[in-house]
Amino acid sequence: MLRSLSGWDSFNVTEDADLGIRLAKKGYTTAIIDSQTLEEANSSLSNWFAQRSRWIKGYIQTYLVHTRSIDAFLPEKRKWNLLSFQLVIGGKVLSLFINPFMWLVTLSYFVLRPFVGNLITTFFPTPILYIAVVSLVVGNFLYLYYYMIGCAKHGHYQLIQYVFLVPFYWLTMSIASWIALTHFIVAPHYWHKTKHGLHLDEDTTLALGMDTPFEQRRQFARSFNYS
Repeated sequence: MLRSLSGWDSFNVTEDADLGIRLAKKGYTTAIIDSQTLEEANSSLSNWFAQRSRWIKGYIQTYLVHTRSIDAFLPEKRKWNLLSFQLVIGGKVLSLFINPFMWLVTLSYFVLRPFVGNLITTFFPTPILYIAVVSLVVGNFLYLYYYMIGCAKHGHYQLIQYVFLVPFYWLTMSIASWIALTHFIVAPHYWHKTKHGLHLDEDTTLALGMDTPFEQRRQFARSFNYS
């Protein structure tokens, strides 16, 4: 199957996104295994920015590359595949870029309404305005609520309070998107490596003899009997 797809783009820094679109163009479907992983959360801000900007850069690459060959989508599924492609790949990246602007417009409307209220409403016809308000209130509530459910299901009740910091997480994602755009222009194929084993303190690392990130990953995998 991979040979029939000509593999994947080895120059794309988010190769799974590229491979997913190649599968969709050939009419294949994918599924998610109902499982849990014990993957370490990225707890270093600089490491996180490098990782997220790489992923977003890969999405930009994937979108631009596959937009050039829209006809490659199967005719009988082209309409829905194209819609999914635009929303999931293109829409996700676009939302990251415009997110700070939309928050600025929203805050300006409530804080500076006597001065800019009429100007802002001219860009939002009444039906669109109501849809936007519902999305703002209900959509964001559900987003936070789902995170709370995830924490509660895994017994991490002490983490629920941090769910309310998610909007700041979105802001950092927007910052990462602009970093990604810069890297896409100046170094499109450069791969920012992600450091792992950050949860291990120095004493533990030395005691276990895990001097390199590779050794850390191997030892961590062995602890769960993974190959």
